[in-house]
Amino acid sequence: MAPSTLTALAEEKELQQSFVIDEDERPKVAYNQFSHEISVVDHGVDANLLSEMTRLPREFFALPPEEKPRFDMSNGKKGGFIVSSHLQGEAVQDWRESVTYFSYPIRARDYSRWPDKPEGWRAVTEKYSEKLMQLACKLLEVLSEAMGLEKEALTKACVDMDQKVVVNFYPKGPQPDLTLGLKRHTDPGTITLVLQDQVGGLQATRDGG
Repeated sequence: MAPSTLTALAEEKELQQSFVIDEDERPKVAYNQFSHEISVVDHGVDANLLSEMTRLPREFFALPPEEKPRFDMSNGKKGGFIVSSHLQGEAVQDWRESVTYFSYPIRARDYSRWPDKPEGWRAVTEKYSEKLMQLACKLLEVLSEAMGLEKEALTKACVDMDQKVVVNFYPKGPQPDLTLGLKRHTDPGTITLVLQDQVGGLQATRDGG
């Protein structure tokens, strides 16, 4: 069972065994070999909005341990706060705290699962999700044309697209070489847009890598 927050565990001298990954699953290359391989420039998303979308989550994850679980995402809830992962029965836990917003379609939003602290985060997330949906549609148009299809082919194929905004926090902890913030995985969606802060650490592979 995952802990309610990582705050207390981060102060321990040794990493809990439930977070220790097998040696062959640990990264074999420096993180910065992959961090800047794919990026979108001139995307039209306001820089101040991006700044707020990195600042406000930092304030949320710095809240006292009793505050964050008020928006607990466990037991099938559609969005909210959780430690490690929403996956059930995972053998090794991820060293992360995260907040998930199910933001599109709008009618499916459950605002009771959207944290009310820090002030303004809900409004910023609404605006951010709107701009990212617009950007995703533009990118799908570019991909459609690159494949020799009509411009709207992919967006038409993704009628009433879902959108999920996941905000991850990877706190400092004991023995970081023994764990991962997020294990190797493949995203299930049509397109993933990543806003990465100055810490870095993202790795991506392609062509079976």
